[in-house]
Amino acid sequence: YAFQKKRIVWGIGGSYLLKHYGLLSNVNDIDIVVAKESIEDALEVLDIYGIRRHVENDPMFDTEVYVSYSVEKIMIDVMCNIRVLFDEVIYSYSFSQEGIGEEVFIAGQKYPLMRLEDWYVLYYYMMRLERLEMIDRYVNHGHHFDFCRVADLVENEAHKSEILNRLARTY
Repeated sequence: YAFQKKRIVWGIGGSYLLKHYGLLSNVNDIDIVVAKESIEDALEVLDIYGIRRHVENDPMFDTEVYVSYSVEKIMIDVMCNIRVLFDEVIYSYSFSQEGIGEEVFIAGQKYPLMRLEDWYVLYYYMMRLERLEMIDRYVNHGHHFDFCRVADLVENEAHKSEILNRLARTY
């Protein structure tokens, strides 16, 4: 509710998003991605409700903001301007309102879920093959998936071609 009150632009992604689509049964933490213009407000709210946890830096990531919290025994990872080193190229993902796929109600509160397509691209760059395969199977079963959104998110032509070819094989 505090995020809505401050008009924070954010979305839930990662394993919780996959669970929402029936692709995972367990979630260990909640990944939220916040728009650049909202990150300071989001951290301010989370500093009130949660406890910051120490996070080891992973050389594969150069994300502008990555903070982990414990809020009522729930682990929450907060990211803004995700940057992943992949194949000697840095992939950058900046979240905006367009990254919200739908909103769901949980215990009477409305929560924005990110687009599955955005996480497909992120998982590609993070080399999370098991997650890509989960989404591949989902797409293969005829569920809606916006290939144009995927193409728009990837600037590197070789990577775009590889991702779209991968999706075409599963579709």
